[in-house]
Amino acid sequence: MIYLLPWNESHRPYVRQILPLMFRMIEIENEENVLICLRIIIELHKQFRPPFNTEIHHFIQIVKSIYRDLHTHKDKIFDPRPAIKVTDMQDLDVNTLLADTYTITPIYTDTKSPDGSIVTYNLIPKGIMSLKVLQELPIVVVLMYQLYKTEVQDELTEFVPSIIQTISLRPTQEQLAHPAFNKEIFVEFIGAQIKTLSFLAYIIRVYQSEVAQHATPMVRGILSMLELCPMEVVHSRKELFIAARHITATDLRTKFVPYIDHLFDEDILLGRGWTTRESLRPLAYR
Repeated sequence: MIYLLPWNESHRPYVRQILPLMFRMIEIENEENVLICLRIIIELHKQFRPPFNTEIHHFIQIVKSIYRDLHTHKDKIFDPRPAIKVTDMQDLDVNTLLADTYTITPIYTDTKSPDGSIVTYNLIPKGIMSLKVLQELPIVVVLMYQLYKTEVQDELTEFVPSIIQTISLRPTQEQLAHPAFNKEIFVEFIGAQIKTLSFLAYIIRVYQSEVAQHATPMVRGILSMLELCPMEVVHSRKELFIAARHITATDLRTKFVPYIDHLFDEDILLGRGWTTRESLRPLAYR
């Protein structure tokens, strides 16, 4: 209901009441509600530009902790899992499942509906564990940087190593080759990586010296994303190209020179999909 309100000056007095609630819910709510909270936070800051407060500082700390800890969840994200089947939903330990759930997961029961189909439920991940939420967080952090540059600039300096670590993550060859490898989860994960790289591209001129200290893993991470980005996700590869172009427009372009042969391998640069090769080749070589 809050998100659907037409924001105008009559709502300004309520911004100070709504924003702390939205920031607080990010830590405790599920994926669907946290995505709505993030949209409300964006709209309120765009419309009313509230003064910097402790909630924003706390939000930045939450985002930093999510990125910092992501590598510890990597295997749990990519390891193939059996389908969740239960006889009775009351036998389900939801809290234990949520600790290892990163995307909406179906739960199958023994109950059948009148049409004969098996009754299923969806387990919605916690917002702070969600890969969909991870895709949206960089947008909010960019907005905070635009509005409160002086207040958050030092905090984002500490953010750079976690960003580099995030874009360098990838599943193992064994996980990729497994017949039960979850392609949908991987698409969400690489989408989150590309959003993170776009955020890095946005702030790179300000933090170029900090990024330069991690330039080699950054370049390898970009190459890894080019290599693994599914061929059917054209918009993600396009966003990856745009972010990479912003980075190569800085002095860090020289860090790509040792990998120039890989960048001219069209199977890596463009992927093996016909659509990506035909629609993205001009952008890739520009």
